[in-house]
Amino acid sequence: MEESEKLLLGTDKKISTISMESGFSAVRYYLKYFIQWFGMHPEEYRKKYTGRVRGRDTTGRYTSLTGQKIEDLLLRQIRNVFDVVRGDKVKVVSVDFDTEEVSWRKNSLYDTFTSLMACEYMKPMAEIFATMKVREKDFVAGAPGYIIMRNNGDGHGVPPSYNIFFYNFSERLVNTPPELVTQSMAEEEIKRYEKQTEFFVRLAGLNGQFRIARCRFTKEAILARYDRLCNGKTYENNREKLVRKWLKAPEVSVDWVTASQVLNVKAELTGSSMELVIIDAVKDGSN
Repeated sequence: MEESEKLLLGTDKKISTISMESGFSAVRYYLKYFIQWFGMHPEEYRKKYTGRVRGRDTTGRYTSLTGQKIEDLLLRQIRNVFDVVRGDKVKVVSVDFDTEEVSWRKNSLYDTFTSLMACEYMKPMAEIFATMKVREKDFVAGAPGYIIMRNNGDGHGVPPSYNIFFYNFSERLVNTPPELVTQSMAEEEIKRYEKQTEFFVRLAGLNGQFRIARCRFTKEAILARYDRLCNGKTYENNREKLVRKWLKAPEVSVDWVTASQVLNVKAELTGSSMELVIIDAVKDGSN
């Protein structure tokens, strides 16, 4: 929110542009969180505080609170901003990644990725990565739920590109070696898992215009492909074939954003699902 506030007060960019550059997948989410955070619509906020360095500062009044009261207030704020409720229904993962660092890489990342791609339920994404020819040296950062890859370009003026792979599956499914994952276990875990994870990735050190392409496989798409792969199911009815084809298809979108010192990427995964985000610098305004 603080980054979007700077763009709102320091530029004349449209609200929709600021929303994308702040990492929101839709303007409605940005408006929702902005109003909850600042107490007013972005346009109203811009009119009220543009040109005022400390526009939101007011005379402070302080009240002594107990530790429990402070905890309750913090939980309420977190719940309002991120829709986090008790019971851990929504998990929030925040990542700060400095693109100018040279010592991010972890040796285990590639092994983790290879193990994940060996799982049958990951095959839709594995097929995409096979066409991209990612290399072991491209893996630069990661933790359970995401892996960041960087291609350093060709050394002849082509800037680095980034891939971020997000995945949201049950711990049991992810932590079980691929050779021990039975068909019944995979189907049960994919269907059962309902938790939501929101990822906020902050790529520091990036400037200019970027194309952000997304490819997401929902639970339904994964199950449809997995059912065909493991059970060999075929459908004679043309209408049924068409529906099944739609079910297996990923959700794809492409956006163009401008970064100033930082590029924010947000992903929301609900239930068993996975998403690949491909980030490429755009030269000379070309798409």
